[in-house]
Amino acid sequence: MDSKEKNPPPEERGDPTQADESREAREKNFEVEEVATVERAVELLRTEARIEASSAETILDVLRRATLVRELLQNKEGLSTLREASTGNPEALEKLRLLCMGVWLESTSTFAINDDGELNVAIVDGELHLSGEIAEQKNMLYRQAVIRQIERWAVMQANGLLGESEESSKKVLDVGSGTLIAATMMRKRFPNAEITGVEPGLVTQKTVAIAEKKHIELLHGQLEKVEKDKKYDYVILHFVLEHSVKQARDLIRESLKRLADGGEISIAVPNFDAFHREIETAIGMNRRDPETRLSQHDNFSGHQIIFTKDTLVALIQDVMKEEGLSLPIQAKTILPRPFAFNTLCAMYEQEELLALEKSGNMPEMEDKGSVLCITIGGGAEKREALQAVDRSGNTKQIFKKLIDKFIASSPETAEQYRKKALLAFLEETYPDLVAEKDS
Repeated sequence: MDSKEKNPPPEERGDPTQADESREAREKNFEVEEVATVERAVELLRTEARIEASSAETILDVLRRATLVRELLQNKEGLSTLREASTGNPEALEKLRLLCMGVWLESTSTFAINDDGELNVAIVDGELHLSGEIAEQKNMLYRQAVIRQIERWAVMQANGLLGESEESSKKVLDVGSGTLIAATMMRKRFPNAEITGVEPGLVTQKTVAIAEKKHIELLHGQLEKVEKDKKYDYVILHFVLEHSVKQARDLIRESLKRLADGGEISIAVPNFDAFHREIETAIGMNRRDPETRLSQHDNFSGHQIIFTKDTLVALIQDVMKEEGLSLPIQAKTILPRPFAFNTLCAMYEQEELLALEKSGNMPEMEDKGSVLCITIGGGAEKREALQAVDRSGNTKQIFKKLIDKFIASSPETAEQYRKKALLAFLEETYPDLVAEKDS
């Protein structure tokens, strides 16, 4: 058992020399008939659902992962969805796409939390601490887990959800709870809290086990599964609203209905005006749509809309007006960065990302952080005053360091991401972020 834990399979170690061998190993987890079913379903996803070939290949690779195979073979609904999708059933194809999205997210998030519900990626006093298997791994999945957890922690910090342990018996509702990372972070702050997580997508056996160990009620389904008359002190909607325009309005409405007097709703979504989205849209990087600013990565992740601060605040105000409510709203952006998530993961600049959280936004980039954070109700006004402190210290220096490193990267990478276009755009629009000519 110990040797297996210390020596994960090649695909988890990110060993490219054994890619073919590892694929064969993964396929052995399927019966021959199921391999054909998977390939047929993915081909239909590409042709019928019009998913690009590269994304279809990613989905196929995701479906072949041993972790998903186990889930499918243990989950009749999942296996049924796979088989129905292979016949071209439109509803099943959409369910399969969502399942794949869930598995892809699970494949990164799962490394950030261990089987006992303890975080493998923690930020203590502003310093990054890695533990367990994630401390020894360097492949892309582990990099994504580290950087994504820094992002989650920054959101929790910005929205006032982190703090010293309190004995008060709060009620917490985590909508789109995923692998229960936010819920377990809330458990640490409120040991006696009544915490409920609701997840419409993939729920693994590991997540179920964590829920039991951390005494979290886990509901598999939509928000409607939560009792309508039950009121919560905290409702968490982190990286949920971007998946559907209609769902965003409904989720805000249903969350407001379940909010206790004096309670708070915490929202986090990708930011339309983010610095990296502006750059990539301008130079055609990551196939970003110029109108929606959605990238291919967004499409695969199921993102349908990227909000600006103004559009999301207006939507919240509209729903509150319909419900006859008037609650304080605080909106801000955090974690400005020069590149998209996948580029940052490839560079693996996790310390710089954490430093950007410490530094805050430069004055000229007040609304250009990568994440839009909103709080409704509760102590929103108090937090707004606390967060008005200028923390823009060395943000510009960190940006320049990341951009300079990217510009100095290998010719292949530089060509792939249009180095010259990036430089031209920065020199014209943000000259302060381009290294001096004599440096």
